[in-house]
Amino acid sequence: MSSRGESDNEDMREIVREALVILGPCLARSAESLLSLALMKIQYLSRELMSAGGSATLVTTKKNIEEYSTVLLEVLEYTQVEQLGVGCVGLATNDTTAKDFGRKTARALREQLTSLRSSSPY
Repeated sequence: MSSRGESDNEDMREIVREALVILGPCLARSAESLLSLALMKIQYLSRELMSAGGSATLVTTKKNIEEYSTVLLEVLEYTQVEQLGVGCVGLATNDTTAKDFGRKTARALREQLTSLRSSSPY
Protein backbone atom coordinates (compact mmCIF):
# COMPACT_ATOMS: atom_id res chain seq x y z
CA MET A 1 0.00 0.00 0.00
CA SER A 2 2.81 2.43 0.78
CA SER A 3 4.23 1.74 -2.68
CA ARG A 4 0.93 2.80 -4.25
CA GLY A 5 0.78 5.88 -1.99
CA GLU A 6 4.31 6.85 -2.96
CA SER A 7 3.45 6.35 -6.63
CA ASP A 8 0.38 8.57 -6.24
CA ASN A 9 2.50 11.23 -4.54
CA GLU A 10 5.04 11.10 -7.35
CA ASP A 11 2.27 11.37 -9.94
CA MET A 12 0.85 14.39 -8.11
CA ARG A 13 4.28 16.05 -7.89
CA GLU A 14 4.77 15.54 -11.61
CA ILE A 15 1.40 17.13 -12.36
CA VAL A 16 2.24 20.11 -10.16
CA ARG A 17 5.70 20.40 -11.72
CA GLU A 18 4.20 20.41 -15.23
CA ALA A 19 1.69 23.06 -14.21
CA LEU A 20 4.46 25.22 -12.75
CA VAL A 21 6.46 24.95 -15.96
CA ILE A 22 3.49 26.51 -17.75
CA LEU A 23 2.25 28.89 -15.06
CA GLY A 24 5.60 29.81 -13.50
CA PRO A 25 6.75 32.19 -16.24
CA CYS A 26 3.33 33.91 -16.29
CA LEU A 27 3.39 34.35 -12.53
CA ALA A 28 6.99 35.58 -12.67
CA ARG A 29 6.09 38.21 -15.29
CA SER A 30 3.20 39.32 -13.09
CA ALA A 31 5.48 39.60 -10.07
CA GLU A 32 8.01 41.59 -12.10
CA SER A 33 5.23 43.89 -13.30
CA LEU A 34 4.06 44.43 -9.72
CA LEU A 35 7.61 45.29 -8.64
CA SER A 36 7.94 47.76 -11.50
CA LEU A 37 4.58 49.35 -10.70
CA ALA A 38 5.46 49.62 -7.02
CA LEU A 39 8.72 51.35 -7.93
CA MET A 40 6.91 53.78 -10.24
CA LYS A 41 4.30 54.50 -7.54
CA ILE A 42 6.90 55.30 -4.91
CA GLN A 43 8.72 57.57 -7.39
CA TYR A 44 5.39 59.31 -8.06
CA LEU A 45 4.76 59.75 -4.34
CA SER A 46 8.27 61.13 -3.94
CA ARG A 47 7.63 63.76 -6.63
CA GLU A 48 4.25 64.51 -5.10
CA LEU A 49 5.87 65.05 -1.71
CA MET A 50 8.36 67.51 -3.18
CA SER A 51 5.64 69.50 -4.92
CA ALA A 52 3.12 69.43 -2.05
CA GLY A 53 2.48 73.05 -1.23
CA GLY A 54 -0.42 73.05 1.17
CA SER A 55 -0.26 71.44 4.58
CA ALA A 56 -3.32 69.24 3.90
CA THR A 57 -1.73 67.86 0.73
CA LEU A 58 1.59 67.39 2.51
CA VAL A 59 0.01 65.50 5.42
CA THR A 60 -1.98 63.28 3.05
CA THR A 61 1.06 62.54 0.91
CA LYS A 62 3.17 61.70 3.96
CA LYS A 63 0.45 59.39 5.23
CA ASN A 64 0.23 57.66 1.83
CA ILE A 65 4.00 57.21 1.73
CA GLU A 66 4.08 55.80 5.25
CA GLU A 67 1.30 53.28 4.58
CA TYR A 68 2.63 52.25 1.18
CA SER A 69 6.23 51.91 2.27
CA THR A 70 5.36 49.96 5.41
CA VAL A 71 3.47 47.35 3.40
CA LEU A 72 6.08 47.14 0.64
CA LEU A 73 9.00 46.79 3.04
CA GLU A 74 7.21 43.91 4.76
CA VAL A 75 6.57 42.27 1.39
CA LEU A 76 10.23 42.62 0.43
CA GLU A 77 11.27 41.04 3.74
CA TYR A 78 8.79 38.18 3.46
CA THR A 79 9.40 37.26 -0.18
CA GLN A 80 13.20 37.67 -0.10
CA VAL A 81 12.96 38.76 -3.74
CA GLU A 82 16.05 40.93 -3.31
CA GLN A 83 18.14 37.83 -2.68
CA LEU A 84 16.26 35.15 -4.61
CA GLY A 85 14.87 37.07 -7.56
CA VAL A 86 11.60 36.09 -9.20
CA GLY A 87 11.00 32.44 -10.02
CA CYS A 88 9.58 29.14 -8.82
CA VAL A 89 11.30 27.49 -5.89
CA GLY A 90 12.17 23.89 -6.68
CA LEU A 91 11.86 24.38 -10.42
CA ALA A 92 15.21 24.29 -12.17
CA THR A 93 15.61 27.22 -14.54
CA ASN A 94 18.51 28.82 -16.30
CA ASP A 95 16.73 32.14 -16.77
CA THR A 96 19.03 34.34 -14.71
CA THR A 97 17.92 37.48 -16.58
CA ALA A 98 14.45 37.38 -15.01
CA LYS A 99 15.86 36.68 -11.57
CA ASP A 100 18.37 39.51 -11.93
CA PHE A 101 15.63 41.90 -13.08
CA GLY A 102 13.53 41.01 -10.03
CA ARG A 103 16.48 41.40 -7.68
CA LYS A 104 17.55 44.75 -9.14
CA THR A 105 14.02 46.13 -9.18
CA ALA A 106 13.40 45.01 -5.59
CA ARG A 107 16.68 46.56 -4.43
CA ALA A 108 15.89 49.82 -6.22
CA LEU A 109 12.45 49.79 -4.62
CA ARG A 110 13.92 49.28 -1.14
CA GLU A 111 16.44 52.08 -1.71
CA GLN A 112 13.68 54.46 -2.81
CA LEU A 113 11.48 53.52 0.14
CA THR A 114 14.29 53.84 2.65
CA SER A 115 15.47 57.13 1.19
CA LEU A 116 11.99 58.60 1.09
CA ARG A 117 11.18 57.54 4.64
CA SER A 118 14.46 58.87 6.04
CA SER A 119 14.27 62.22 4.21
CA SER A 120 10.71 62.91 5.31
CA PRO A 121 9.93 62.50 9.00
CA TYR A 122 6.39 61.32 9.74
